[in-house]
Amino acid sequence: MLPHLRPSSVRRHHPNLNIDSYSDAVAAALGSAVINTNKRNVLVAHQFVTGSITSDSEEIVVGDSENVDADLFEPFDYVALGHIHRPQHIKRETLRYSGTPLMYSLSEANHTKSVTVVEMEEKGKITISELPLELPRVIREVRGTYEELMSRANYRDTNREDLIHIVLTDEQEEPDAIAKLRNVYPHILNLRYDNQRTQAVYAFETSPTTAQRTPVDLFSEFFENQHSRRKLSAEQSEYVSAVFGELKEAMLS
Repeated sequence: MLPHLRPSSVRRHHPNLNIDSYSDAVAAALGSAVINTNKRNVLVAHQFVTGSITSDSEEIVVGDSENVDADLFEPFDYVALGHIHRPQHIKRETLRYSGTPLMYSLSEANHTKSVTVVEMEEKGKITISELPLELPRVIREVRGTYEELMSRANYRDTNREDLIHIVLTDEQEEPDAIAKLRNVYPHILNLRYDNQRTQAVYAFETSPTTAQRTPVDLFSEFFENQHSRRKLSAEQSEYVSAVFGELKEAMLS
């Protein structure tokens, strides 16, 4: 079993190795393991392996700095990975995320949840199958005006016990809307408005050069959009820059 490893956690145990990345950390840990490749070897690990598809619920470090190279797991006949919510394999069928049995975010609304069954016979013979799960509740989005969503004709043939994200399109906010809507949709996860006002507040300019911009630049743009185009003061900008510098140091330490 291999817990989630960070470079800083492994570096102190291997002072003679150059451990700067998550791949370096996992390589160092596995390099210390005694593995008999003539026998069946199974690894249970919790890492973000290169190539996996994520959803909004998974915590991924910006810039994919947590990526671990899939080739590091080559000595193992089967690798059971955790952390990613969508069932999938990476590079080979036997390097696999089973996914979660339940939905945890709206981005998983179209996922088919399942249980992965792995049957291992003699070394080299592995059978993998997925057993789909029928969920009592799913996550879905309900969108419209307050009056539309409260209309019986709108929800009559739906499962009102589902986990619901509400998007109201009214230009004027409905007082105590979420409490009223819960009389119809008892399991509301959140409620937001999508109208001219919110679109003006949260309309961010997208640019193909975004990836090349610094975190301070991106935060400054976010701040301006949240505060009616008011810019960061020199003192605020200096503080934000220092915070991002400390975060970078912590990630590399």
